[in-house]
Amino acid sequence: MATADFFRRLGFFVDAQFLDLEACESLRSQTITDAQPGSVYRGAGEFVIDTRIRQVQRAKVLGSPLEELREKLLAVTPALEAHFRTKLEGFEDPALLKYRVGDFYTAHRDGTDDSDAPEFFRRRHISAIIFLN
Repeated sequence: MATADFFRRLGFFVDAQFLDLEACESLRSQTITDAQPGSVYRGAGEFVIDTRIRQVQRAKVLGSPLEELREKLLAVTPALEAHFRTKLEGFEDPALLKYRVGDFYTAHRDGTDDSDAPEFFRRRHISAIIFLN
């Protein structure tokens, strides 16, 4: 796996201390095992399962770990705004994705200008990735 410095050099915002080991373990242990395949946006407001483009499991999390993650994201928002030089207005609920050996997501955009797309998808300005391993 690439190091935090690798991502910093590419212009990513990196907070290597965002979650401590206990918080990561809490999120992993609260993940429901009946995860569903991750979908991709096809256009015209439609999301579909297409394993040629994306192979991943979208897990569900119950309880306080998800709320704690939301609070931590809110706390880091000013640093994100400074780093990306943009004003952020809220965020989507975090999604926990399980990438198993061989899983992938081909090159893609995390937002769209498609007027038929759901509003949350059109409003995306940045995406956050939080590694729990």
